[in-house]
Amino acid sequence: MLDNTYNYFHTVLGINDLKMQDATIVVYPNPTSGMFTISSKSDINAVDIYNLLGEQVYHGGNFTGRTSAEIDLSSHSKGIYILDFHCGTKVYYRKIVVK
Repeated sequence: MLDNTYNYFHTVLGINDLKMQDATIVVYPNPTSGMFTISSKSDINAVDIYNLLGEQVYHGGNFTGRTSAEIDLSSHSKGIYILDFHCGTKVYYRKIVVK
């Protein structure tokens, strides 16, 4: 009996590589004053947003059947936030700047 392990990875060399991975996801406007929209070609299942300290500042799981979602971070501090959202069976990450 053979026991095999396979590792697969994708090397990202710059921001253009991330944009090329999936152009079906759009976050706009970016930068924003707090209100922004996530738009996808497939259904959005859930959205989590984290600050750069790794603290979760937003959780939304009531997007089933919708391909876009408006989110308001205007009550949060200015800064950079990481969006973690699930569309279908895939998980996507994007950066948003609140100014």
